[in-house]
Amino acid sequence: MLKCFTFATVAFVILPSQAMAAEVTFSGLVDESCTVSISTGGSLNTLSQDGTEYSSENLGTATVLLVSTSLSTTVQVSAPTIDQAPASAWDATAQIRYSSDAGTQPYTDGGTSFSLGLLTDTLLIDAKVVDSTGIGEGEYLVSTDVTCG
Repeated sequence: MLKCFTFATVAFVILPSQAMAAEVTFSGLVDESCTVSISTGGSLNTLSQDGTEYSSENLGTATVLLVSTSLSTTVQVSAPTIDQAPASAWDATAQIRYSSDAGTQPYTDGGTSFSLGLLTDTLLIDAKVVDSTGIGEGEYLVSTDVTCG
């Protein structure tokens, strides 16, 4: 009889009385962020053969921007402006063009935008001053604003 009693005690200890459960949860927040940083500043240094364009192409330098985003976003490029020019350049206009993995924009004097679905993209921007009467002697400064988000 003793052997049977020991067996019954061991069987009672091994059997669980209730199943245990644990809930596992995951949480996270996707925060939209976008940054634009200048890797290389641009410079105007090429005068066209006919003297009507002064640009960042060839001997000049394109501006290199790095755009980083956490989500797909829209990048806006404002219309370029001439911030400094000699008095003789009263008829001059500024134009920009850009290229990136997301696409290209030919020279324009207006503002543009494009969708960026990548997390990081490099944007190359060229600028030029156009004056049908001829580029006058002096210092020129062209600017545009690039924003995202």
